[in-house]
Amino acid sequence: MQHFTDSEFLARYRFTKSSVKKLLERLTFEESCSMCGHPLPPELQLLITLRFHAAGTFQVLMGDFVNVSQLTVSHVIERVARRIAKHLFPVVVNFFNSYDKFRETMVKFYRITKFPGVTGFIDSTHVRIKSPGGPNGEVYRNRWG
Repeated sequence: MQHFTDSEFLARYRFTKSSVKKLLERLTFEESCSMCGHPLPPELQLLITLRFHAAGTFQVLMGDFVNVSQLTVSHVIERVARRIAKHLFPVVVNFFNSYDKFRETMVKFYRITKFPGVTGFIDSTHVRIKSPGGPNGEVYRNRWG
């Protein structure tokens, strides 16, 4: 992490350095061995996984980047992803347990954004849709790109 400035790190991993440190604390996993028998510290395992997902690159390229085999990268990504799913999924992903909560969330979101029918969102990804037009057609226009 020390090799990059804060902005370079964010651009490469889509997380801040402090967020990665917090993730490391929450996930608490041990060193693992690469296919060559060299230990991989938890920080490196997490960074391999985050960079792989942030860049959408090939495992062999990630392996070249950190000097481990593609097979090691594959094992690391699987191990870390399972750990994230096990320890963070219950904390950061919420499903509604009642229709009232579902409706309440929709109303609150509408009050903030004036965007109807939304109960949640993922990663702020913008998806092109055709506006249904009519009196509320403008609320479907993407003003951010």
